[in-house]
Amino acid sequence: MGDGRVALILDVLGLAQASNVVGENRERAVNDKDQPHTSAAAEKQTMLVFQYGQDGRMAMNLSLVARLEEFKKDTVEKAGDCQVVQYRGHIMPLIRVSDFLQAGSAKDTDTMQVIVYSEQARSVGLVVDRILDIVEEVIVLQKPSKRAGLLGSAVIQQRVTDLLDVRGLIKAVNPTFFENPN
Repeated sequence: MGDGRVALILDVLGLAQASNVVGENRERAVNDKDQPHTSAAAEKQTMLVFQYGQDGRMAMNLSLVARLEEFKKDTVEKAGDCQVVQYRGHIMPLIRVSDFLQAGSAKDTDTMQVIVYSEQARSVGLVVDRILDIVEEVIVLQKPSKRAGLLGSAVIQQRVTDLLDVRGLIKAVNPTFFENPN
């Protein structure tokens, strides 16, 4: 630290790989970044792939992920009509992706996996059923969606995968989230 104190630096992706939360695409993604791309339209995107509902498969751009967290279900509280958790000194609202998409939950466990999205010093937690992988691929939107919270579908890892519109989802659930907090 700048004041001389020692700080621990964690390799989150390395830990995720070691615990089998994500696949082994990290080294390949790092090596691919060193190679020049031939076309801007064919650039690879790094995506976080996760499960929602029993068999729903979805991805979002990894650049939108502030953190991946796991919370015990007994830490969930209510604030008004919203489920929240206490997170880093703030109250963070939770959005259950499966509930929003009316897909039902996969299985009931004591913990929940949360993708933290942050903007303007505020965070929201996207509760997913299971984080599957981090991949780097060329994403071609093949089936656009008119539904709030979804961009459409693409083929990722040879499987049809819905693409999450993070801002659209948050705006549909909490229309005032992106307004200036001051």
